Amino acid sequence: MLLFIIPAEAWNALTGGGPVTSVGTIDGQEVSIKEYQDELEAQQQYFAARDRSTLPNVAWNAIVDRKVLNEEFDDLGMVVSKEELDEIRFGEDVTPHVKAFLYSNQEPTPEAIERWRNNFATDFETAGRKRWTFLTSYIAFNRNKEKFNSLLNKGFYANDL
Repeated sequence: MLLFIIPAEAWNALTGGGPVTSVGTIDGQEVSIKEYQDELEAQQQYFAARDRSTLPNVAWNAIVDRKVLNEEFDDLGMVVSKEELDEIRFGEDVTPHVKAFLYSNQEPTPEAIERWRNNFATDFETAGRKRWTFLTSYIAFNRNKEKFNSLLNKGFYANDL
């Protein structure tokens, strides 16, 4: 009966297990409570239009993607240069992720592109640094993910047999 009354953290402390500091393990790497909470907060802040009930899964999946895929990207030497990043955000070949995030799933007009370019330049130097750093890393990660998926798709071949 005592087990039903004592919270898990208190039980761990009483039995020498210590406090719970992680929410899970991905490929042998622990995910700290802080890392998960930071991701959940970022998902809530930057993707407010999403259904709130799905945010815990979205946050966890984002952490899984980063931990697993970033290692693959590093092994393959995949990077996104500043020029490529600028082309993705402001160029003629704006990616679907950027269209969704910056341009409300619309084809970006020259005025909208210029407005976002100015926002990045001015807001980055002020209070918006955290937001733009998150957005830039999100865009770069998704670009590497697109490259990686393309590489995998081109590696598969089905013949007529």
